Amino acid sequence: MMYEDGFNIEEWKAKKLAERQETFAAQEEALKDVFASGQTLANYFYQRGRLGSHITAGNTALILRANPLACAVMSADDWSKYGRRVSKGCTGIAQIVRSNGYYAVAKVFDVSQTYGNKPYPIAAVESTKQIEKAIDVMREISPIPVLPKNEVEGFCYDAERQELVFCAAIPSTQCKIPKPQG
Repeated sequence: MMYEDGFNIEEWKAKKLAERQETFAAQEEALKDVFASGQTLANYFYQRGRLGSHITAGNTALILRANPLACAVMSADDWSKYGRRVSKGCTGIAQIVRSNGYYAVAKVFDVSQTYGNKPYPIAAVESTKQIEKAIDVMREISPIPVLPKNEVEGFCYDAERQELVFCAAIPSTQCKIPKPQG
């Protein structure tokens, strides 16, 4: 074998497996924190809106745990495509990504960890079908009832009823969009 002298493939495989398992465990813990209360769930949704729908729920929880003010994350290579560079000394946030059919760990960086004079892309919701699909998933996994009403334009958490409610128009006298605490 070509790498026998300086590279142990079995050690490398064991290291990558441990890295994946550690990141999956971290995702699970971060998601448990998200579902700890209605307020933490509402904070998660409020903050997730800034990051966009292209990031999995587990990866989003890891990002927000590491940097609650994160608003745009990409790999160093992807930032480079937009004319930005990762600042020296910044630590990336571990993420589970799918590469060639396998799960791997990759690092992402928030825009606050980059520099450059070019703008970065802003994630946008492509269609109402994406929103409807997200609501269906939330209804399945949420420990509190999620009640869709009319068209989806906003959400609120009713602390008295302990319900996260989506509605077309949120009268300010009845419900307000929760702001992140802390």
